[in-house]
Amino acid sequence: MVPAHPHEIDGVNGWSVKAEPVAASVALTVTAADPRRAARIRGLGFIGIMAQGGHHQMHHLAMARGRFSH
Repeated sequence: MVPAHPHEIDGVNGWSVKAEPVAASVALTVTAADPRRAARIRGLGFIGIMAQGGHHQMHHLAMARGRFSH
């Protein structure tokens, strides 16, 4: 799930988003040059960030229909 999201949300809200393998996991890094946008990143946390962008609704609709949309 995490490796697919940077492609979908990079640039949303002026963010830079990347995912990198780390040991047996994946690290998601989200940054912004604007301090107000950086504060929003911290406030949203992981789940809030993963729900950003227009891809999320389409993904869940496809899951509900028995299709996977990545």
